Amino acid sequence: MNTNINANRATLLISCPERPGIISTVSNFLLEHKANIVHFDQHTTDPLAGIFFMRIEFDMNHFDESFSKLKEDLPEMAREYSMEWKLSGKGERKRMAIFVSKMDHCLLELLDGKVDFIVLARYMQILSPSFISKYPNRIINIHHSFLPAFVGANPYARAFNRGVKLIGATAHYVTNDLDEGPIIEQDVQRVNHRHTAQDLKIAGRHVERQVLAQAVAWHVEDKVIVHGNKTIVF
Repeated sequence: MNTNINANRATLLISCPERPGIISTVSNFLLEHKANIVHFDQHTTDPLAGIFFMRIEFDMNHFDESFSKLKEDLPEMAREYSMEWKLSGKGERKRMAIFVSKMDHCLLELLDGKVDFIVLARYMQILSPSFISKYPNRIINIHHSFLPAFVGANPYARAFNRGVKLIGATAHYVTNDLDEGPIIEQDVQRVNHRHTAQDLKIAGRHVERQVLAQAVAWHVEDKVIVHGNKTIVF
């Protein structure tokens, strides 16, 4: 994860119903608060009647005072456009809890960070609905297959028996539906008939590490917006 943090930088995530004037309104709002936009990205599901998503990084001088004023005024603008929003300063440190059982390869990949969310680094237990409800879209799980294939236990043995040609991993947010939460990142590695079931596990662990680390980095950098059971990753 990037440790070269600009203490004067902030990130704003927005999602709202599509309508004309959103970009202009947000840009002018930031300008009025003396914010300098350094990164801007957007996506809409339908230009006429869809959902609009936006991610903006900006710098502010006299950050503490300016950021507090912007955060105080933001809800009024958001109400006009029925916006859901998340505002964070780059100087803020996110705290991460890691749940891990049996395997340590994913845990080791994450120890270089520390960072208000939970990562299930091959945590082989079922979380209760009451627990999940306390952390909506803030629990990240790594699944040892290219979902939705091979859901559940022993995926590599079943993959071997099926003679698969690709080994994959999926990082997703946890919901009450097992392994069906919004997907953040996926990747695959090609294999062939010469690979044993153990070879597939070794290859899979490598993909798992990379996928989980990337998903965590994107979450920490506020690059993910959840919409229904999908994610928009900027």
